[in-house]
Amino acid sequence: MLEHWWGFASMPEGMEYPCNGEDNPMTLICQFKLGGGLVYVFADLDYFFGDIDVEGGNLGEWPHKFYKVLYSPTRNNLHEHAIRYSDGTSAVPEAREIASYDSRVLSKLRHALLPHQTRGPASP
Repeated sequence: MLEHWWGFASMPEGMEYPCNGEDNPMTLICQFKLGGGLVYVFADLDYFFGDIDVEGGNLGEWPHKFYKVLYSPTRNNLHEHAIRYSDGTSAVPEAREIASYDSRVLSKLRHALLPHQTRGPASP
């Protein structure tokens, strides 16, 4: 399943898995197709769930160090990056297929990220 919420990221060889400032792996929020490649959205969930003390709480604009958005121009040679606890159990929520409603949301996101591919030729 190439497009999903949560679960393990399927990333091409050589793409570095993002970590927070303490070298802990970030959690995959979702991965989805964009053009011929894949977009990955990661976050440091300790920050988002309020487990890290920050001035002003966790509302408003989030510092870049707590999330990452990566793009791979290819879907070839993908490797699953399993994030597990020391006892072998999964450290991330189970992968969930992107449903039809989610697909409409992703369509709008793709349109925003690649307007030249979804709007047709520009007018002079």
